[in-house]
Amino acid sequence: MIDALEDLGLPALQAMIAEHNLDPSGATADLDRDGLCAHVVAQAKKRSERDAKMFDY
Repeated sequence: MIDALEDLGLPALQAMIAEHNLDPSGATADLDRDGLCAHVVAQAKKRSERDAKMFDY
């Protein structure tokens, strides 16, 4: 996933975060490009784990 984000610039990462509501508290406002990439990866991992639990029955 990090490889996929590698080519994106700061505005594209900010747009992705806004579009997918990955920062509802506004904590990423002061992050640089690498920080935003790390945030996107962390949020994707959390959502993946949450979604996996939805079908754990």
